[in-house]
Amino acid sequence: MMKLLKTKSPIKRWASFGKLFTEKWFLLISVSLLIAFGIIAYYSLFISGRGLSYVYEVSPLSGQNNRLHVNLNMQKVRKNEHLKLYKGDIPCSDIKCRSAETGEKMDFDVKDDFIEIITGNDKSILVEYNVSLGQLDKHGHRGGAYSDMVTFDGDGALILPQYAFSTEESEIKRNVGRITIHYDIPKDWVSVVPYSKQTGDELFSQLVKPTWADIYDLRKSCFAFGKFRKYSYEQGEGKLQVLIDPAYKGNYSREVEDGLNSIYKYYAGLFESEINFSILLLREDLKDGSYIISGSSTQTCGSSFQPGKTRDWQLMGHRMFHAFFDTAVRETTFHTPPQLWFYEGMATYYENMSMNSLPAGIRQKTGLDKNEEFLMLYKQYLYMRLKDKYFFSVMPMEEEKYSSFKGITEFLHYTEAPLMIKALDDMGYSKYGEHDRILKYILKHGKKGNLLLEELVKYAAGDGYKTFESKFMYNNELLPLWYLGDGKKEDTRRTIQSLKEIEYTQWTWFRLLDPEYPLDSLETEGLSELTGQAEKTSVHFASEDVENNVKKLSPAVYSLLKQYYLRADVCGADTNNKMLRYELLGKKENLDKWALYKKGLKKD
Repeated sequence: MMKLLKTKSPIKRWASFGKLFTEKWFLLISVSLLIAFGIIAYYSLFISGRGLSYVYEVSPLSGQNNRLHVNLNMQKVRKNEHLKLYKGDIPCSDIKCRSAETGEKMDFDVKDDFIEIITGNDKSILVEYNVSLGQLDKHGHRGGAYSDMVTFDGDGALILPQYAFSTEESEIKRNVGRITIHYDIPKDWVSVVPYSKQTGDELFSQLVKPTWADIYDLRKSCFAFGKFRKYSYEQGEGKLQVLIDPAYKGNYSREVEDGLNSIYKYYAGLFESEINFSILLLREDLKDGSYIISGSSTQTCGSSFQPGKTRDWQLMGHRMFHAFFDTAVRETTFHTPPQLWFYEGMATYYENMSMNSLPAGIRQKTGLDKNEEFLMLYKQYLYMRLKDKYFFSVMPMEEEKYSSFKGITEFLHYTEAPLMIKALDDMGYSKYGEHDRILKYILKHGKKGNLLLEELVKYAAGDGYKTFESKFMYNNELLPLWYLGDGKKEDTRRTIQSLKEIEYTQWTWFRLLDPEYPLDSLETEGLSELTGQAEKTSVHFASEDVENNVKKLSPAVYSLLKQYYLRADVCGADTNNKMLRYELLGKKENLDKWALYKKGLKKD
């Protein structure tokens, strides 16, 4: 009799298969997870965590004014790596490179503002160089080193890796692990440095796994050492420190003390937060009396300062705005075109707004008043726009194309842009009964770094935002802020002085590109007679409506523009010629024609 084969029931067979299936999948999932964790660990240890360590030692060169010596030790260097350090416009010399392990000299190239090194097998490389301080810059000499004081800004002395200038956080994270700066200065000197840390008696600066904002602060900061007098003012959860250079000649009076604290408190209220901020009041250059400027960031600010000068208080207000804003918004958004003009416009707008927080005594002595400052800014804007239409009819959202023309960028950032912020703030107040809507929106929504200017303009201006954008941001129509002033109350002398200042400022920038760029000295002799002649001969600098509005706002601006276009008519120059300034102020034959014409008027 045949034996029946014993077989599993379908249910048992399925259970057996399920067990085998489960075991296989469990094994597969386990292996996959191990591989995934391995990849993550490898990335963390060898990719994201392998950023180089940059250790600097900074010391003044003994017996030499305005010279620093810098040693840079680059550690955790990878084999056969191509290192690039950005030298930029740092005035450095005597650059040397060697292995930190063997002491052997290493080859390097300096080209296109970079120092380039091929590492070989070395894991630690030393670069040393000397820096000349005190170069003339926009507002004065850039830093200085003396027997009793040393000061510089980060961008003026520290040659950083190329990755420090990236706006991509991931690239910085992969390549910059740590930046440490040691200072070889006398032990009894006071130090003012960013990101300060203390180990025993040594004070140094250090960034670990820095972000873009951290490195930006380091680059822009003031570094200063000397026998400074120090004044500290507790400000809620923050602190304002004022340090006085031993050779500072200004009078740090109670009024000045109150003035600096007033600006700080204005911004603390505006941003609803306090910061730790150190201001260093510096001497003026011993040779030529020019100011010394040594950086400004969220933490430190160094500059010569004369309390009786209007512009010094304005610059202090400007720098403090940047300090508070960059503390609150740690993103690249507003530091690059096409948002940069908007950011600098806000800084200059609030610079002027903050002036009304100053004590009455300072405002009386300097004549500072926010309404008057906006009016003067608008007069400068009208004068330059209508006089040199080719150069100053700027479209803000195309600011990047003007980057090589510093004079045009200067005009956009510090003359036109603050007036656009003023216009938007006034529109917001008119519609919603609220000031500072743009800033409040940024502080609420802008910390993620993805804000669009369209959002800000829409929030500020409401339904009229598209018209504002199309006319003034993506086009170059004239800003119609005629309500800012009444020409019947004009201080003609002050207006003309203000116009001379912007003429000179633009000349200093344009002549860097073209030494032949002519400066208009704004002669005012016989101005009323020349204006009358222009009106008789139907010479116009703009449409009838615009001319009438200019005349009502500022008779001085109106007369100077009329005179300029009369001059073009007398010389037979085309007013649509982009080189009109050169034709009228640079050509001898036209200078002679104009002089002869004015001489003839005197005889009549």
